[in-house]
Amino acid sequence: MRYIFNNFLNTLKRYKVSSLLNIIGMAVAFAAFYVIMTQVCFNLGYNKSLKDADRTFVMSVPSQYNEGKFNIFINRPLGEALVSGSSMSEGGGVFSMYVSDDVCYTRRNDAPVKMHLDLMQYSAGGLRALNFDAIEGSLDELSKPATIAISESSAKKYELKIGDSISWSDPQGEKGAREIVSIYKDFPKNSDLSTVNAVYDMKDNYVDNRSEWSFPYCVKLQNASQKEEFEKESKSILIDYFKKLYDGAGETLSDEDIDEINNEFNIKLIPLSELFYTKELDGKPGRTGNLTTDMTLLAVAVLIIIIALINFVNFFFALVPARLRSVNTYKIFGVSRTSLIFNFIFESVGLVAIALALAAIIVILLLRTSVAGILSSSAVFGDNVPVLAMTVGAAVLTAVLGSIYPAFYITSFQPALVLKGSFSGSASGRRFRTALIGFQFVISMSLIICAMCFGGAMTASGMLESLTSVFLRFMKRRVGMITSTVCSGLFLNIVTADQYISIILTGNMFKDIYRQKGYESRLLSRTTEDAVTVTSVLVPWNTCGMTQATILGVATLTYLPYCFFNLISPLMSIT
Repeated sequence: MRYIFNNFLNTLKRYKVSSLLNIIGMAVAFAAFYVIMTQVCFNLGYNKSLKDADRTFVMSVPSQYNEGKFNIFINRPLGEALVSGSSMSEGGGVFSMYVSDDVCYTRRNDAPVKMHLDLMQYSAGGLRALNFDAIEGSLDELSKPATIAISESSAKKYELKIGDSISWSDPQGEKGAREIVSIYKDFPKNSDLSTVNAVYDMKDNYVDNRSEWSFPYCVKLQNASQKEEFEKESKSILIDYFKKLYDGAGETLSDEDIDEINNEFNIKLIPLSELFYTKELDGKPGRTGNLTTDMTLLAVAVLIIIIALINFVNFFFALVPARLRSVNTYKIFGVSRTSLIFNFIFESVGLVAIALALAAIIVILLLRTSVAGILSSSAVFGDNVPVLAMTVGAAVLTAVLGSIYPAFYITSFQPALVLKGSFSGSASGRRFRTALIGFQFVISMSLIICAMCFGGAMTASGMLESLTSVFLRFMKRRVGMITSTVCSGLFLNIVTADQYISIILTGNMFKDIYRQKGYESRLLSRTTEDAVTVTSVLVPWNTCGMTQATILGVATLTYLPYCFFNLISPLMSIT
C-alpha cells in the first residue's frame, strides 16, 4: 500500500498541471451537484416527513372564481359536520400555515421585550390531526382562556418558558397577554408547519357561523386509500346536513337543491404530502413548488456528474501516450498487470478524494455569498447527511467507472511495441487516435442537449436572474455592459468546460438587459462570439481545448501563447 501511495504522489508531481485541472473540474462538479441536490431533495420531500402525511388531507371545495380550481376555505359548521360525520375519520379541524411576522411583547426584569412570533389559530381537532407533540406542559391546557403554545425553537430563541406571558396588542406586554402553557416539538424544516411558532385553541368560535368562509380544514383518515371513499361519503353527509337546516326552517330540500349542493360543495381531499406541488388550488397557505422545475434540476445534477465522468476519462486518455512507456517499463521489471490496474484505480480515488475536499471548501465559501439566498433549503452539511452521502457515492462511482476501462486499456499493450516507439504508428495506435477524436465529438453533441436542459433549468429556477443581478452593478455604461458579458462568458467557459453551455447561458443571462437598454441583439451575439466561441480552445479541460489537443497532438497550454486572435478578440470587444 505504501508503494501505491508513493506512486500516487509521484504521479501528482510529474503531471502537475493535468492533475490540478482534473481536481478543479471535479471539485466544481461535485459542489454544483451537492448544492442542486440539497434544494431538489428539500422540495421533493416537502411535507412528506410529517407524521401521517399520507393519510392527512386538506379539504377543498370548487372555487367560485376560477373554474376547475378548488378553494380550501370553508365555514366551521360544514367542516365540523364532515370531520365528525364520517366513519373513516380519526379527527380533524381548523389549521393555519400563514406567515405574517407578527410583533409581540413579553416582560422580563420588569421591562418589555420585543419579539416576532406568528400567532395562529387552530382547533383542538386540528392540533391532534397534525400531531403537535408537547415536550413541556400539555396541549390540553389550551382549552383554558388566554393561553398559547409555542415551538421549541421559539422558546430557545427568546428564552421563554412555561408560565411566561406574551401580548400581541400591548407594547408593554401586559394587556391582552396570553400565558404559555405548552412548548411543542419543532416540525421538519421542509414542511408547511415549520413556520408555525405560536398557536392558540379557537375553541367554539364561529362553530355556528355559516357565513364566515375563512377556515382551512384538515382531516385524518384511518387509511390513505380511503380518500375517494370519503369524498363519496361526504356527499351524503352534506345532504343530511343541509336537510336538517331546511327542516329547521320549515322548508323541503328539493332535487334541484341536492344537485346544487353536489356541484357547489363537491369535496375534494388533497393529501398533505402532495400539497406542495398541487396545481388544483386557487391560492393556498404555505409554500408552493414546481415539480417540472425540480425534475429538470435533478436531471441537470445527474448530467453534471456524467459530464464530470466524461471529462475524467478524457483526462486519463489524454495522458495515455505519455504514460504508456512508463507503464510498460514497470511490466518489464515484473510488476503484474493487476497491480498496475489497482494502482490506476487508487490514483483515481485519490484525485476524487482531493476534489471532494476542495468541493467542500467551495460549498462553504458559497454559503457566505448571495448564492445562499437563491436556496430555500439549508446547504449546511449537517442538515443534509443523505445528500452528502449521495455526493460522496457519486464521486466514488466516478472514480471507479472513470478509471477501470482506461486502466485495462493502457495495460493491454505489448511492452516491446511501446518501448520501440512504434505504438502511434501501429494499427492499434491509429485506431486509438481515431476513437479518441470520435469520442470528443460524441461528447460535444451530447453537451449541446445538456446545455439546452441546463439553460432551461437555470431560467426556470430563477438562478439566471440572481446571477445577472451580480453583473448589473457594473452596467452603468456600454463599456461596463460589454465587459460584464465578456467576463461572464470567459468564466462560464472555464467552469462549465463546454462551449455550448457557455454560449447558451451567456445569451440567456444578458438578452433581456440588452433589450431593456435599447441595444440590438447582434451586439450581444458578437460579444458572445468574441468572449466564448474563440476562447473555448484556450481552456485545457474545455471540450474544444481537448479536441484541439487531440487532433494536433499538442498540449493546450503549449499552443495557447501563439493564439493571438483568440487572446485579442475579447479585448477588442471591450475597447
